[in-house]
Amino acid sequence: MRGIERTIFVILTFLAYIGLIPNGVSAQDNFRITSLGSLQGDSLPIQNRPYRLNDNGQVVGYLNGLNSQFRAGIWQNGTVTNLGTYPGGTITKGHAISNNGTVVGLANDRFNQTFGGLYQAGQWQSLLYPTTGNISYTTASAISNSGVIVGWGTTSTFDTANRTPLVFFPGGNTHPTTLPTLSGDSRGAAFDVKNTGIAVGYSSNDSTGNVNHAVSWNTSTGTVTALTSTNVNGTANSINNSGVIVGNVGTGTNTFEAVKFANGTFAPLTKLANETSSVASAVGDNGTIVGSATLGSGSSAVQHAYLSAGSPLASLGGTKIDLNTLQISGWTLNTATDVNSQGQIVGTGTLGGSSSGYIATPELHRLAGTSSAWEATNSWSWGLTPGAQHPVYIDNAAVNGPLGNTTVGELNIGTSGAATLSLGSGILTVNSQNAVWANGYTTLGPLARYLAPVCCSPI
Repeated sequence: MRGIERTIFVILTFLAYIGLIPNGVSAQDNFRITSLGSLQGDSLPIQNRPYRLNDNGQVVGYLNGLNSQFRAGIWQNGTVTNLGTYPGGTITKGHAISNNGTVVGLANDRFNQTFGGLYQAGQWQSLLYPTTGNISYTTASAISNSGVIVGWGTTSTFDTANRTPLVFFPGGNTHPTTLPTLSGDSRGAAFDVKNTGIAVGYSSNDSTGNVNHAVSWNTSTGTVTALTSTNVNGTANSINNSGVIVGNVGTGTNTFEAVKFANGTFAPLTKLANETSSVASAVGDNGTIVGSATLGSGSSAVQHAYLSAGSPLASLGGTKIDLNTLQISGWTLNTATDVNSQGQIVGTGTLGGSSSGYIATPELHRLAGTSSAWEATNSWSWGLTPGAQHPVYIDNAAVNGPLGNTTVGELNIGTSGAATLSLGSGILTVNSQNAVWANGYTTLGPLARYLAPVCCSPI
């Protein structure tokens, strides 16, 4: 019956079918918060540190692994993969992951020499050292989906003040090259890079590492651009594929303000109540900014994760939302370090007194009174079209589609109001065990496909 409209009429009441919703999750939750587990043998789960994630929901970071040595790990769908070590080495950390699963970070060898590392096809490889300068330690901080890798080098492992910005070349045969600093500066580091080859970070001539200039680089031409006047103490932490750049500027001793950079200047994000300091850690391709803010001061100060929603074309500035003001099922979210195109956020927080990394996945609710087309982005909460990671809710709405083959993380129809879903020509796949349908049907098993020619009968 492909090509023939198939209509599923679902009229349920929330009270009658509340038992079909996964334990601990309310139908009105804004995010699903999932704890990132620990590697087998991990003696200190508190050291679970996620850094970044890709658009497929893979999170990369590190844990305090076996024998108290750091191990890079990938978290995905409740499974943690230990990425092991470079041959003869004892330590690895994952700092970023591309959409094809390539990881960059750092590793060491049997001589305890630490270097920028790339994990691909099940093994680590060294990204080598520059052939000029006195650099004996390197780290890779970011990789674009087009394969551009950036980071920095230093003369010693723990020297955070005297960094040199670098661009790396995978393959093991080409040495990294130095990115230029601003005139009068001799130090710097690159923190992020996108498909255009534009990287961001800082340039500095301060030996203490406390006064920086926010910059961007064109890694193809090897040119550097100041993002503000050089009397501003700032750092650019992230760039998206539309060229939106975020970071922070100094406002006092060890205090900062989260900002967007554009046109040679910057604009602060709006402050949370009682905010005394903040940083912007990442900006997604839909313009969502995430970071952390310090609320209060002295012994009463707390750190909270925030997001600032927007689009790549939004004007400078933005309104922060403390993630802890949303319904997040008992968590306190302290940091947010990255956000992907699906709106998923990673960071660190506490649950039940225990610290852990987390991934937060937005629930997408159909907005009543909007376009009936499945593909209408503005008809879904958070302004996102449902993807393979999202829990999806359709209530008090009539939806047509999807037109093409589509996968969602979870599908809940009519759990709190009458709903109509008219399937299009594509196959709607539910990538979980939590699909709620009419007449009490709960379909179990991963990748259950819904192409139902008869009302309310999942196959």
